[in-house]
This record gives sequence, structure tokens and C-alpha cells, in this order.
Amino acid sequence: MKYYRMNSPTVISETVDQEVIIINLDDGHYHSLRGNAADLWHNVSSGVDVDKIVAAATGADAQPVLDRFVTELEAKDLISPAKGESVACGPVSWSPDDIVIESYDDMSDLLGMDPVHEVDVHEGWPKRSEDT
Repeated sequence: MKYYRMNSPTVISETVDQEVIIINLDDGHYHSLRGNAADLWHNVSSGVDVDKIVAAATGADAQPVLDRFVTELEAKDLISPAKGESVACGPVSWSPDDIVIESYDDMSDLLGMDPVHEVDVHEGWPKRSEDT
């Protein structure tokens, strides 16, 4: 069994009109996932066992497609291997076609200037990290 979790609190995601928008607050990069990639994100980032995700695929070659997807998410520091138990809920049916992560870094300088990056990790806003 192999499963992952989103790297929160430094990574956040939101679904808007069937598109998942993921922001890595550490590097300021943001990512867009649609269709099958959005469905995969919800399953992978929430701790569903990768073998269950592959088993739910329709079509051939699901394993290498999912492996590439997970490798890319890890390389972008959006997920990491999880400890403990995997999530029991089953994944939705998906097709290995069109699994694309669109990534952007044009706002990284602006996101890096946001004072939310200076908050205490445990207490959050408005407590700044140097106030501890």
C-alpha cells in the first residue's frame, strides 16, 4: 500500500467549476488540474491507496500514468508519502487520458511578499513568527 497527503499548511487547494487550483505558498507556484487530473488529485492528496486508484481506472496503462502524476506532484512539493492508515473511501472511475498539470510561476514574487508567509506555524495569523 502506498498513499499520500497534501503538504499542508504550505500547500492549499480549492475546486472551482470542476478545476482544482493548487498553490504552494512556499515557492508561490500555482497549478491547475481539470477533468481526470482533478479527480486524481482529490484521491491522491487525501490518502486513497494508489493501488485502489489504479484498480478504478478505465482503459489500459493506468499504472504508468498514475506513477508519472504522483512523481510530478512530489517533485512540485505538493504531496508527500503519508504515515498511518490510508483513507477507506474508494476512488471514482477515471481514464488515463489527458492527465495534465498546468503550472505557473508568474505570481511567485507577489505571493512571496504576502505577510501570511511570516505567521507562526502553530498559531496562524495574525501572530508573526518573530513574535514567538
